[in-house]
Amino acid sequence: MIEATELIRVNIDAMQFDDLIDHERHVLDTLAGLNDFVNRPGRKGADELRNALRLFQKLRLHMARLRDLIHARKAALALVHAAQQATGVASIVQGEHPPEP
Repeated sequence: MIEATELIRVNIDAMQFDDLIDHERHVLDTLAGLNDFVNRPGRKGADELRNALRLFQKLRLHMARLRDLIHARKAALALVHAAQQATGVASIVQGEHPPEP
């Protein structure tokens, strides 16, 4: 539950793409752990169960925002890549030498 609280506090807007992917994996693992805790047989205190469910809901919302950000970054990378390719094609059409990789 402590890890879930720490994951929610992370500023995902400032993360690089690879860090976002790693963070997504940690969030998924933590969600699975919270799910196991809630569904595990045995007695649990009402406060303990309520706290786990609250953290689960917060992490689900965090995960949705995280996936939106990952998809936006992928789209931006694809757009930059397409623009670079278009620039290379335009220079070839105009008679310039293609850029060396």
